[in-house]
Amino acid sequence: MDVLLESIILVILLFIVLLLAYCFHKIRRIDNNISEILFRVMKIQRTDLVDIFQQRQNLDILQHELSLTRPLPPTRGWAASPDFLLIIARHASEAKPDTVVECSSGTSTVVLASCLRENGKGHVYSLENDKAFAETTRSHLEREGLSEWATVLHAPLVRQDVGERQFSWYDHQNLPDSAIDMIIVDGPPHLVGNMARYPAGPKLFTRLADGGTVFADDADRSEEEATLAAWRQEFPTFQEGYHYCEKGCISFRKPDTP
Repeated sequence: MDVLLESIILVILLFIVLLLAYCFHKIRRIDNNISEILFRVMKIQRTDLVDIFQQRQNLDILQHELSLTRPLPPTRGWAASPDFLLIIARHASEAKPDTVVECSSGTSTVVLASCLRENGKGHVYSLENDKAFAETTRSHLEREGLSEWATVLHAPLVRQDVGERQFSWYDHQNLPDSAIDMIIVDGPPHLVGNMARYPAGPKLFTRLADGGTVFADDADRSEEEATLAAWRQEFPTFQEGYHYCEKGCISFRKPDTP
């Protein structure tokens, strides 16, 4: 009987030891996982803080280089980020385009109009599908005395036949017939449909003047990969450039005619 009791006690003690070892193992794994999660959170926070600081710097530089009397409208999110705005602003200031067309209006319209005013020449035509937002952009332009340098066209999204495919894209019939020196593609929203921004190629790129340049925002977004690939295939002579910024920026320049 004593031997049986001792055996039972030994089994119980062994079970307790094994249970404690298992619990200790689980606790160590949980602790390691928590440490890994905390490390990743801190890494993300540091990255976000760096991004915010860089965007703040770009915004300060942009405000300094533009002759604006008030702060710019909101940036980032749905709106263009300061780094992208700085890229297109410097190009507009250096290239001095006569005709600028942008897909989607907003802060970029104010920035480009300010650059053209500094140049003393040129005009921005902005295609905006949202009527209320078009009015908001016009009010920002009026507030800065830039109305004569930019026109916001209410351009509802309508069915567009491009080759054998159909897209919902801007009604651009009110654009002037002149050649275009600079194009900004920052719309329509990708929620409109697959390759929502693709029609800008066949509808606008074909009107680029020699040396004209296209700037496409959101180039790092997976939804834009097919659109960019199609543009590369259809405009193989255009010189492509990548500009590092928060959402990615691709430029396409039409070569000068020999």
